[in-house]
Amino acid sequence: MQCWQQGTPDEFWGEFSENGKRLGYKAILLHLTAQRIAEDDRLVQLAKEEFGTKFLEVFSYVKNGKRVVKVKHAGSTEE
Repeated sequence: MQCWQQGTPDEFWGEFSENGKRLGYKAILLHLTAQRIAEDDRLVQLAKEEFGTKFLEVFSYVKNGKRVVKVKHAGSTEE
């Protein structure tokens, strides 16, 4: 919905069409998921560069008494 509201309908379908044919709902979701994963990867790399050796300490949490580094992408349903 956010992509739809950001521009015109023509801009939306320009991004979510292949060979002049509009993508279906599931294909659009897969495309958006791929974009989010790429953005997550880019941000992780920037954070690693900025935090250096402190990255693992800053981007982790304690689970069952053990420190765990966050490794799943934002759209993931797993921990």
